Amino acid sequence: KLIGLGSNPSLHFNDQFASFYNHKNKEIVIYNFANPSSPRNIKLNKPFPYFNSSQIMITPNDIIYTDVNRNGTQAVLLYSLVENKFQTIHKSSSPSNKLEICEIDNKLYIGEFPQTQYRIESQIIEVPLFNNKNYLNKSIIYSSKLPDLGQLTCNEKELFFLKTQNYSKKLNLFKADIAKIDLNKKETIILTNEGDFDQIIQLGHLTLGYRSAKYFIIAGKANAFSDEIKKALK
Repeated sequence: KLIGLGSNPSLHFNDQFASFYNHKNKEIVIYNFANPSSPRNIKLNKPFPYFNSSQIMITPNDIIYTDVNRNGTQAVLLYSLVENKFQTIHKSSSPSNKLEICEIDNKLYIGEFPQTQYRIESQIIEVPLFNNKNYLNKSIIYSSKLPDLGQLTCNEKELFFLKTQNYSKKLNLFKADIAKIDLNKKETIILTNEGDFDQIIQLGHLTLGYRSAKYFIIAGKANAFSDEIKKALK
């Protein structure tokens, strides 16, 4: 059954809920499979047609998501479906920065990465989601003077992103590899050394990296095999 059209689909709480971002209506849709006739919608700002919101459901009544204002400043917001109220968790330090979110073990991780060459610093912030009044308790667990590509993603216990190893500001050229943060030691571990990764995605329990028109398993195990074409088709 089709429940809607959009991007960034997610399942929550043992598949009791689904959420996705509806580009056309600029809203996040929360679908309760136990009450399919009454989906909930969260309206976003509408100044940037290409902005793509992400969302995380931390309780059946609370949604964390990203939004952007008229000045281009992005923010991470909490919305209560019960109280119909918003609360700001974090704002980007510059309109030229993008925010990406991930949740592990009741902690929110916010990646702040540059979108232009005029501001190039990157950072990842850890925010406890509970017993943290007004979300004032925050800590920077990673920072870099280089413009990381980001694409923050996570599995149940690990945090991954594309870390820039070398950068030419004059040519705006990047050499990026996949990095992991040890959340216990708050240490950054470089997992690849090719320097040409440009995409990282989470596919179930697998973390995949993309380079040279191929996907590579970075974390997780699977009975995978290569299906590349060895010879040109005639």
